[in-house]
Amino acid sequence: GATQACADASAPPLSSLGDPGSNHRRYLAIAAWLHDHRKIVVVNADHIYTCYRHLGWPIDIPDFAQPLRELKHKQLFTSPERGKYAINQLGLAKAGEAGSD
Repeated sequence: GATQACADASAPPLSSLGDPGSNHRRYLAIAAWLHDHRKIVVVNADHIYTCYRHLGWPIDIPDFAQPLRELKHKQLFTSPERGKYAINQLGLAKAGEAGSD
């Protein structure tokens, strides 16, 4: 499940992300990390929420799915089915650009 996905079981740990800043950058960083290091291509709001908790980032986001929808609108994610989001090559490239929006 989502909890297991974020656990620091192998290198590099989730905590190696540091804090990218904005929620959009954080979501991209988490999705890219799950994609690259956990082979989890499709994420949902639960994955993001759990990773936020794991990292100690503020969880005062009223709707954890909203940034995923916004990133999909920016064409950085696709949505294979309702409530599920897959980071695409554009999103992975954006996640790799430190400090860009």
